[in-house]
Amino acid sequence: MAEEILLTVALSQDLLPKGRQDVTVIARLDLEPAAPYRQQHPSVPTDICLLLDSSGSMDEPFAPGDRQSKREGVIQAAKQIVQHLGAEDTVSIIFYDSQAHLIAERLPNQRSAQIGPLLESLRKYDGATNFEAGLRLAQHILVRGAGSNRRIFFLTDGNATHGSQSGTEKLIAQLAHDGVTVDCLGVGADFNFAYMRQLSAPSNGITERLDNRDRAGQLFEQILVSAQRPIATNVFLNLTFSRGLRD
Repeated sequence: MAEEILLTVALSQDLLPKGRQDVTVIARLDLEPAAPYRQQHPSVPTDICLLLDSSGSMDEPFAPGDRQSKREGVIQAAKQIVQHLGAEDTVSIIFYDSQAHLIAERLPNQRSAQIGPLLESLRKYDGATNFEAGLRLAQHILVRGAGSNRRIFFLTDGNATHGSQSGTEKLIAQLAHDGVTVDCLGVGADFNFAYMRQLSAPSNGITERLDNRDRAGQLFEQILVSAQRPIATNVFLNLTFSRGLRD
């Protein structure tokens, strides 16, 4: 029986500058099974790692004019995944500032009630921003994971100020090689979207800026549900464009 596959296309820009040629446009193509397929097939066990920035700058407002800090907004957004966890999913929690802090290692669904209080301990941390330390600890945890899907929710509000950039990029390449998807999420005006997109690209992860707290919670849910519902792996989509293609 044939199943319906839904294709969603999003472009990095909707308009092209007048008079310019060879403008790069990045297209994101999402393939998703239709609702009847999802209802008939169980979700895939997923090992999730919440890799959250705990640096001092997370105490700044979530958005201009917002009374809630980025730290508080991220805590509330991350809590949204609890209700969507599958029976065989696990959750690890790592905070990183000048160094990495292991808060929880592969908590099973049966202990999901502990996730909220553990996330709230993000308020106790402070320091600089060390991507390399956080990713190294996440790699150490996830290589031992048993889930068919392994996913890192890598959230930051700025650029790394500690650690090695080359070390960070090497870890990203290793994670992608090992089949771990890294999704890069950013809050605040200092979030370096272009650089974080480079970090998510090797594993085909997503890069998103969390503009407001409502969107943050929705995005955490969306990424988790997407990870639980793969319909195929190692899929290649070949697109052929005609010569002299115009907008």
